[in-house]
Amino acid sequence: SIDLESAELFLEGSPLSRGIAIGRVLFLDSIDVEICEVAIDKEHIHVEVERYRQALYATKCDLQSLKASLELEGIKDGVQVLDAHVQLTDDPLLNAQVEDEIVKACRNAEFILARVMKGFSKKFSKLQDPFFQQRFEIVQDIHKRVHDHLSKNKRDDLTEIPPGSIVFAQAITPSNAAEADRNQVAAFVTQFGGAMSHMAIVAKAK
Repeated sequence: SIDLESAELFLEGSPLSRGIAIGRVLFLDSIDVEICEVAIDKEHIHVEVERYRQALYATKCDLQSLKASLELEGIKDGVQVLDAHVQLTDDPLLNAQVEDEIVKACRNAEFILARVMKGFSKKFSKLQDPFFQQRFEIVQDIHKRVHDHLSKNKRDDLTEIPPGSIVFAQAITPSNAAEADRNQVAAFVTQFGGAMSHMAIVAKAK
């Protein structure tokens, strides 16, 4: 048997920032939550559309607040990334299309949003252009926040972790990286993401 307390584990990867970080390991849970399909009566579907609008608006407010925080910190690259996030919350891909699908299918917003995102994923996965990859990264980030507002899930909070933590995760969203406290997060180690990703840009800027 291996004593995990004393064993050394070496992982090789691609460094996106210079330097060495030493600290406490913190794993972010990345288990997908099953989204239930719920039928909505036609006479009540406008309530479901409004619920989605409120979740999208709350997400926009989150991103505007994060952008303002980065401006105060003087992190220009991060501000530009978050500005792109804020602008995309007004894109028809995330409002008109999802709302139309909710009305057409008479199903709950969480289920429709996840279905629309699956469609986006198939389309964007075929495009290797970095511009489209970054755009999809933004869409995924917004989707996660909207879903958390809809389901009232507690989001991954990187502001309430021990100082000097090394955060391990499958992926970190750009907005998660933006709200991370530099005194608490010493480094990110992720399975997915590259040097051109918005998450990497924000993390390096901080």
